[in-house]
Amino acid sequence: MQTVKANRFTFSSDKLTESYKFVFVSDMHVGSAQSMQTAEKTIRSIAAESPDFVILGGDLTDEFTTKEEMEQFYSVFGEINVPVYLIYGNHESQPSVVNMKDRTYTNEELENAVTSNGIHILKDEWTQFSDELVIFGRDDYNSERRKPIGEITARPEEAFVLLADHYPYEKEDTMKSGADLQISGHSHAGQLFPLQTVYNLAGYDAYGFFRRGDTALYISPGAGGWLFPIRTEKRCQYEVVMLEPDR
Repeated sequence: MQTVKANRFTFSSDKLTESYKFVFVSDMHVGSAQSMQTAEKTIRSIAAESPDFVILGGDLTDEFTTKEEMEQFYSVFGEINVPVYLIYGNHESQPSVVNMKDRTYTNEELENAVTSNGIHILKDEWTQFSDELVIFGRDDYNSERRKPIGEITARPEEAFVLLADHYPYEKEDTMKSGADLQISGHSHAGQLFPLQTVYNLAGYDAYGFFRRGDTALYISPGAGGWLFPIRTEKRCQYEVVMLEPDR
């Protein structure tokens, strides 16, 4: 859990005329299964990639993260000198501590820590990174705020749409999104044997590339894991992605 590596892949599209490099990192669960020291080392490695932008794909913190750890984590990410976008996962709001113990931080404190460090939160909204590239971020699947896909403002028809959604299992949403590439986390590739096999048998794809209609879906194993400080299913990794013109 304390060893995080870069995984690299290229995705090509005839909608692109320029190359773009971005990093996607999710499921770090900093302060619980993964140490702050490891998280800071990972952030420095991400910065060294010199990406055009970074997407934080949810579950960066969880129920066991202290307020101080959460604030320190986002302050380090705020030092990266490129645009950083965040989508929420199902653990940032510390749902499992409700009625069991006090939360360590509020939703307002979390959002303030994110935005005060120049990180852009995308909740069922999109931003135009360039004339030909749109970054579309979904709110967490468990959020009461999450909008039906059809109610989200239409995007430029000719642009390449990169969809970031922490939860990869809403197949109909993915197919209706109009995205060219969706990148997700959440599953940790099972984290502990034999959970990846169990997920697959149950119809929940846990890791790798899949096709949902016209949309390509990539599920990352994530850069950490939940609760247990070990993993036996895949390694901890962040994704370094090259978007290239389809020549």
